[in-house]
Amino acid sequence: MTPGQFGPPVKAAIVGIAGPALLDTEAALFRAHPPVGVILFARNIQDPPQLAALMAALRRVLPPDAVFMVDQEGGRVARLRPPHWRAHPPAAALGTPRRAWLSGALIGLDCAGAGFNTVAAPVLDLSVPGAHDVIGDRALAQEAGGVARLGRAFAEGLLAAGMQPVGKHVPGHGRARVDSHLSLPVVEANDLDADLLPMDERKGTLVACGKGLRVTGTLGVLDMAGEVGLVIFAQAIERLRLTNFRIPK
Repeated sequence: MTPGQFGPPVKAAIVGIAGPALLDTEAALFRAHPPVGVILFARNIQDPPQLAALMAALRRVLPPDAVFMVDQEGGRVARLRPPHWRAHPPAAALGTPRRAWLSGALIGLDCAGAGFNTVAAPVLDLSVPGAHDVIGDRALAQEAGGVARLGRAFAEGLLAAGMQPVGKHVPGHGRARVDSHLSLPVVEANDLDADLLPMDERKGTLVACGKGLRVTGTLGVLDMAGEVGLVIFAQAIERLRLTNFRIPK
């Protein structure tokens, strides 16, 4: 293999890998075109000894400041699971800033102990009655102000444990009426003011998230003319810029 086989350089990509061990082809790709970091999923994690070996292999081929990310929200979205790691409640069960902070801190400690530095949480989608349960109890609250308050507390708990929080899913995924893993949800573009509130750093809601990282949702958006826009659509990205969300041009 030569670096030219892999095409143009990767820019600002956080990537996944195939299984519980780093493949030689993956290691060669990362050496040729180092990504910003990796995200590990259930397919990559079996138990603490296996995970430690995988993390060591990744650190040998990634930059020293690489992102090591994991989806660890609590509830049904958790990659570190019993019997090897603690179970944590879903976001909907937290209810108060103190509980949200404690949950974030405990999840952060588990993730730090496993070698991660970044956690794909908190979920900042609203819990919307009648929507698909792809978000459901992963949401902190129905009301935007409640999501903002609890999301900030959860993020501060993660930061206290040394983790970088990553808020998700920008924008409006809580309104989806189908599972975005299986179909493309479509939401109304004029419905999103409340969904964007928890992302607004000018209002102090997620100043705690530090680097301002967010995960976008997989959505189509119905505009005022009845046309379905891009999955990551230009209108919402521009509105996120206006809320002081730091998106590079």
